[in-house]
Amino acid sequence: MIAVKVPKALQRMYQPAKPATDEYAVMLDARDALEMGEAAAAVEVTAYADTWKVAGPVRPPKAPVAAE
Repeated sequence: MIAVKVPKALQRMYQPAKPATDEYAVMLDARDALEMGEAAAAVEVTAYADTWKVAGPVRPPKAPVAAE
């Protein structure tokens, strides 16, 4: 059997730590290209976009078996 590294989010997908998130996502759709201002650039976490990447194939964990 080959060991596969699974992202932390997939490991916890069947056991949520809380019932909802306290995060917001914002999506902008513009006709023309947007430029990032100084304030936004100052708080951007540039490595965030790569946090989901792992080496090798990613497979979701198996669902836990319900106790009878």
